[in-house]
Amino acid sequence: MAERKKTKAAEVSNGKIQTTVSERKKTIQSLLPIRNGMSDGNRKGVIDILHHQLADHYVLLTKTKFYHWNIEGPEFHDLHELLDQHYEIIAEQVDEIAEQALKLGGQAPGTLGWFKDNARLGEDPGDTIPDTRAMLRNLLADHEAVITLLHGDITKTEDDFDDKVTSNKLQEFSDQHHKMAWMIRMILQPSSLEDYPPVIADVRGRISEV
Repeated sequence: MAERKKTKAAEVSNGKIQTTVSERKKTIQSLLPIRNGMSDGNRKGVIDILHHQLADHYVLLTKTKFYHWNIEGPEFHDLHELLDQHYEIIAEQVDEIAEQALKLGGQAPGTLGWFKDNARLGEDPGDTIPDTRAMLRNLLADHEAVITLLHGDITKTEDDFDDKVTSNKLQEFSDQHHKMAWMIRMILQPSSLEDYPPVIADVRGRISEV
């Protein structure tokens, strides 16, 4: 309080009117006091889970858009559209994960350096751009990795930290990743028609194997 009066007196003696606002200092680990039935320790545990999920999802978000831009080949249009749809889904997940941490009184990390240091998913090395099939295999592996991590975090959130609300939200994300992984997996599956020899039809419509 004394420091605030001293500052005000100096401003008046200089003949200037200035408004100074003291900024509250906080870090990613800062925890606001709230009442929601959870202990501070449990809230911190859930927020830490959300922070790592946020980092994982941001890496997957970036990779999905990177592949969306650079995909090529005869299936370009369909895959370009599909990855754009997946990008929108993951972008919404990123926002919801960050907001869930904030609703619990925590903070939301937001620097690329922090995401890279804390993500459990990897990036493509250097300036390489994988071919289309490799892109799809990479995305499938990442979705399955996220599903596996979510599975453990869902159990931990509910059983160890007594937070059914966040657990339910993570279950919704898991369901979305299951669907995205399924779509990519089916694209990578060889068609059952490939097991059959090619056929031709003569002028009378009779079919024979080549």
